[in-house]
This record gives sequence, structure tokens and C-alpha cells, in this order.
Amino acid sequence: RVVEGAPHGPHLLRLIRRTEPMFGPTVFMGADTDGSFARPPEKEKSLFVIGDSISAGYGVEGETTSCKFSADTENQYLTYAALVARAFEADVITAAVSGKGLVRNYDGGAKNTMPEIYLRGLPDRPGDLPFPRSDVIIVHLGTNDFGNGARPPGFEERYAAFLEELRKKAPDAMIYAAMGPLLFGEDLKAAAGAVKRAVEAARAGAGDDKLSFIAFEDPEGREVRGCDWHPNAAGQEHMADILGARLEADLGWERRE
Repeated sequence: RVVEGAPHGPHLLRLIRRTEPMFGPTVFMGADTDGSFARPPEKEKSLFVIGDSISAGYGVEGETTSCKFSADTENQYLTYAALVARAFEADVITAAVSGKGLVRNYDGGAKNTMPEIYLRGLPDRPGDLPFPRSDVIIVHLGTNDFGNGARPPGFEERYAAFLEELRKKAPDAMIYAAMGPLLFGEDLKAAAGAVKRAVEAARAGAGDDKLSFIAFEDPEGREVRGCDWHPNAAGQEHMADILGARLEADLGWERRE
């Protein structure tokens, strides 16, 4: 029983999957009510996130950096995109799989990278779902491509091509190509530089003025790391502040009271 003893009137229920598909499928079997089901109100704004473990909420509820990947510490509801969606009363769809990259996955493999699977209902089941309505698209890839000193060939060209593919599917969307905060040092410098060059190449090729780079940098003097050094709840909140500020400046979006 989800709603009981509440006054008569409309009630809005939202079901949210916290974890990634490797923990098993979630199956909606149906619902009953002594009233009637109505169509939920459609929100005016929408976000579509294409990312990896950071966007999936890996380790966000971890108490230290030493904890490992688990369902108990993963929570997409606490990620930067989910926080921003609630702040601006927007819908959000997150297509994110831990360990995936743009041309190279964390394990070094080049099969089933995110550009190949981002529209699948489940990563291991072929067959694309319709491209979602998207006012804003955040591409948060590259961490696994450049981690541990990797420098994958063809990254910039493939990234630019992927941005152009997204533009064809969403002609009016604001597209952000994001980097950070999991990499550091030379890996971060190489990854951020490659993403920036890909953005410039895509912008130049299509004259696209709604395509921009965004850097998710750690704040100073705060504990912002969870399991395996992924952003914890405070780290994700800081990322949400960065993205939210850009949405206000670039698109004039207003936060709800």
C-alpha cells in the first residue's frame, strides 16, 4: 500500500530505479486503486543524459573511498542530473552504464560502447527505443576512455560524429559535452582537451551554437568522494550546481521555489 488514509484527490506516484541493470530486471506488474488512474501531467522541460558510472550514481552513498561497487551504495536519484531535474521541474532520462566509454570501455574493450547501446532498453538486449524528447542533452563520456593513462585513437573524431548524430535526432536541444570529476592529472588534461576539440569540430562542421563544453570540477575543502573515488552525495550536489548555473545562464531556466 503506497497511499492509504490520505484525503480524496489526485496523488502523483513516481517509480524510480536506483541501480543499474546488472542487479537484475525490475518488472512492473500493475497497480490497483479504489479511485481511477489519470494520465500524469507532462513536464515542460526534459533532460537526456548519456554517461557512465558517474551519471549512474555509482558509490554516491558510500561513506569512504575504499568501498566497492554495490547496489547498496548506488542511487541514480541522487545524481547531478536527477537533482537538476527536480530543481527545474524537468523530466530526466539517464542512459548510463558503469565502465562504458565512447570508443574504449574501462576494461580496454571497444565493443558495446555507449554510442552503440545508449538507446537500448537494457544494455545487453539489442533493439533501440525511440529517442526521447530532449530539451537538454548531457554527454558525460570519456572518463573510461582516458583512465589509467589510456589515449584511445580516433576519440575526437568519434565524439564529434556522435554529437552530430545527436543533433540530427534533437535539432533544437542544448547539448553539453561534460568532463570530470573522476580523472586527475595528465589523464584529465588529455580527456578534457580531446572533448573540447571534438566540440569545436562539431560546432565548426554544423555552425552549431547550442553545443558547449562543461567541466565538472571538485570544490575545495569539501569531502566529495564516495566508493572508488566516485562523487558522493555532496560531490553530485556540486555537479548539479555547475549544471544548474549553466542552464540558468544559457537557457534562462528558472528554479522552482
